[in-house]
Amino acid sequence: MSTSRRERLQASARYTDTAAITVRVAHARHIFLIFCLIALRVPAVQSQPQVAQAPDIDAALEFLDDNNIDEYWHFTMELLEEGEERIIRSDPLREKYARRQLVEIGGEPPSEKARQQFRKAEKKRIDEQDPETSGYSYLVDLESLELVTQRGEVLEFSFRPRLAAFEKAEGKMTGVLLFNGASNTIEKIEIRNTAELAPAFSVTVNEYRLSFLFGAPEDRRLLRKMESYAVGKAGFVKGFESFVQVDFSEYQRVADDPVKQVLP
Repeated sequence: MSTSRRERLQASARYTDTAAITVRVAHARHIFLIFCLIALRVPAVQSQPQVAQAPDIDAALEFLDDNNIDEYWHFTMELLEEGEERIIRSDPLREKYARRQLVEIGGEPPSEKARQQFRKAEKKRIDEQDPETSGYSYLVDLESLELVTQRGEVLEFSFRPRLAAFEKAEGKMTGVLLFNGASNTIEKIEIRNTAELAPAFSVTVNEYRLSFLFGAPEDRRLLRKMESYAVGKAGFVKGFESFVQVDFSEYQRVADDPVKQVLP
């Protein structure tokens, strides 16, 4: 793998790894599904429509990975978790551990303790990324793609997802991918479980849903919304229910300067 390709995948790892519920976290209710989904209601399977030309989904996935927002865009994240809203702003000109800054909690500036906790969590998240098992191209197993139905220009495919957090869950998860045949772009990726999951010792997940919704500012395809939902049990008695929603907005592309200044 080339250096540039590896760097792009390292950046895109921020989505699939953080979105893929980090059920290793100590807080039971938080099985930390940072960024996950509202399940898409898949219609009953119809007879497969005829498609004039097979879509290049591989290229569309690589486009999402290559056009990573942490490297090339300023943006704002509005994160809603357990009724609390947090505002995070990302500046690609900063050092990698400082790109994302927590600027608001519940409408108020965060305390120094909250900022320190956020910085610590960011460093851990980035350090644990594995470029070989991250990114949208890894998430979607292309060999498992099957056309389900077509509505106008939008084709719906099912696929077998690959998530590092659920590496032992083979056969217990399924995915849906919506592909726009007119623009050759991906509109949505969704994952849900089909059987009980056991991502960590004494942790069971009965219901898990994760989604990525993409939009098109300028001539790009960027992440617009991520949602997650999980219900399960941690330990022998303590149950949890977690919903996380993240909206991405205020995208502003970094000037195409071959010598990019990096701020402290």
